Amino acid sequence: MLHYLSYILHVMMQLFFSCSLKILLRQKLCLIKLLAHSYAATLLKTYKSFFPYLLLF
Repeated sequence: MLHYLSYILHVMMQLFFSCSLKILLRQKLCLIKLLAHSYAATLLKTYKSFFPYLLLF
């Protein structure tokens, strides 16, 4: 479910940024920070949801 939502978000972001390419080029550093932050948040959520299972092993 989480993977599906992140995929939808990724596609929406690609469509949005292809429309605003000039802004993207100007704010590339800001975009990289945003993507890194959202990726880290997704990883953290996935880790938290699988953490109880990791404790079993």
